[in-house]
Amino acid sequence: MNTGSTNAQTAPVPAEELGPAYVVVEIDGAQCLTDEGVHTTFAEAFGFSSFYGRNWDAWIDLMSRLNDRSNDCDFRVPDKAVVCMFLKSATTIKEKAPKIWEDLNECTAFVNWRLVKVGEAPFLALSFYD
Repeated sequence: MNTGSTNAQTAPVPAEELGPAYVVVEIDGAQCLTDEGVHTTFAEAFGFSSFYGRNWDAWIDLMSRLNDRSNDCDFRVPDKAVVCMFLKSATTIKEKAPKIWEDLNECTAFVNWRLVKVGEAPFLALSFYD
């Protein structure tokens, strides 16, 4: 009977090849209850330029290019790092601004999908608990 298992093992990647593992950016969810609030909060946290469009399409475009040295942000993703957006007061957003909660999750996932689609490594993570 074939169980589908193999004896193949994946060799671990040496730590020196991983580079910095992650960068944590704290986002105050209590400030993200309106469209204006969420875009202001992210613009400040990531240093978006003054001509940031302050909408989800612009957010996706900028967040997709955080690893591009010529992006329009003060923030740069170190090589081979993951950006962990540590969302404080997540319950507040979920309860008081469910559409923003949904948009934030979907747009974060879309940024990673877009990167994978063009052969790049995804680097955005959304972390929350409360």
